[in-house]
Amino acid sequence: MNESNIITLFVVQIVSICSAIRTNEGAYTKIGSKYYYIEMEKKLMWSTALEKCQILGGHLAHLESEKELAAISEHLDQGKWYWVDITDVKSEGEYVSSTTNRQASFFRWMDGDPNNKNNNEHCVHLIYYKSKFFMNDLACDSTISYICEMD
Repeated sequence: MNESNIITLFVVQIVSICSAIRTNEGAYTKIGSKYYYIEMEKKLMWSTALEKCQILGGHLAHLESEKELAAISEHLDQGKWYWVDITDVKSEGEYVSSTTNRQASFFRWMDGDPNNKNNNEHCVHLIYYKSKFFMNDLACDSTISYICEMD
């Protein structure tokens, strides 16, 4: 392959990558000060949702306040559950953001949670209960909807 062909191939790949990034950005909606992609149809396990968000140029949603949760809640289907970026899979009871690799700082737990039911609930999701969304621990291999966030 000569130098001209290599340069042409390189340019084609760059254009393709830029096009894919633009497409992914188009899937995100600005809610408050952040951009989110809310997947309501495809249900994935937590780890697969994490990978999918990375493919889309983001990460699982990292909620940091009541205000943020309230804003995104307006865009969620009350009948669905949604993965967020919190897990205690490495150490029971120590909830860490997969985005920051630090202890999560914001929680709105449902009454009685987290409870690690059957010693198998290590990933956090949003669930609608008593007219608002709460956080609940759930088995990471459960397949539910998910929320991606792009910085």
